[in-house]
Amino acid sequence: MSSGYQDILISLRQADGELFPLFLHGDSDTCNLSLIPASEGQPEADIHFYHHSSPDAEPAKLGTLRFADLPADEGGKTELQLDAVLGPTGILTVTVRHPDSGRVERLEMELPDEEARGGSHPGRSDWRKGPTRWILGALFVLAALALIGFLTYRITGWGREAPMPAPVASVSERTGS
Repeated sequence: MSSGYQDILISLRQADGELFPLFLHGDSDTCNLSLIPASEGQPEADIHFYHHSSPDAEPAKLGTLRFADLPADEGGKTELQLDAVLGPTGILTVTVRHPDSGRVERLEMELPDEEARGGSHPGRSDWRKGPTRWILGALFVLAALALIGFLTYRITGWGREAPMPAPVASVSERTGS
């Protein structure tokens, strides 16, 4: 796997506007970071999260975690601990805590549907889209019908029995007395 930006799955926007990767395709499902606000005395921190569906697509905004009323640590530096977990069902859970004050903010965001269903790696075709899906569906239905017909033939003996003779009608003559 390359370490380029084409492999980013989830990122956050830094104060300078650049995107910082949190999760890359194929990485583990947890991330722990230490964050420092952009300027001293900053009253709040807004952390914006983005989803990257492909290398060519514009990143889609997932959500924003707002940490209002930032407490000032000794020396004017505030440090926040960010813990992110990407769940198997496509839920991104982010927790930001200020260790000294014990304050915690949490945000859960749902990834777009394609990632929630297992996702696809950029550059790989997704067979679940387009006409291939319909063709495979039709082939599956035809195979199921053929299997049902075959089992019916084998179990019931359909078409293997000799035809029964035609029923003979008996005619009885009445004789008058």
